[in-house]
Amino acid sequence: MQTVLSKKIEKLLSMVEEGDREDVLRAIEFLEERHAGQRRASGEPYAVHPIETAIIVASMGLKKEAIISALLHDVLEDTNTTYEELKERFGETVANIVEGVTKISKY
Repeated sequence: MQTVLSKKIEKLLSMVEEGDREDVLRAIEFLEERHAGQRRASGEPYAVHPIETAIIVASMGLKKEAIISALLHDVLEDTNTTYEELKERFGETVANIVEGVTKISKY
């Protein structure tokens, strides 16, 4: 039986270009690792929200870097992940987008 989370991951991956799926899956795994044990106020796993955000971004036709940034948009703010780590693992573009979103959310 599939969980809500696994259904959402499957949906997202079906929306991503085949050549980008491995990178998106790597970002999902990173997100799940960094938010392990965290739950939303609703009680669902924390990862559901960023995956839903990435589904919205993918439905807009945006490309891999935007989708990965959507998946990781809370890791700088809510985990011990650093900008440098994001840059090393996912590239400067993703790190800059995530950092920018983090700065916006502080206002």
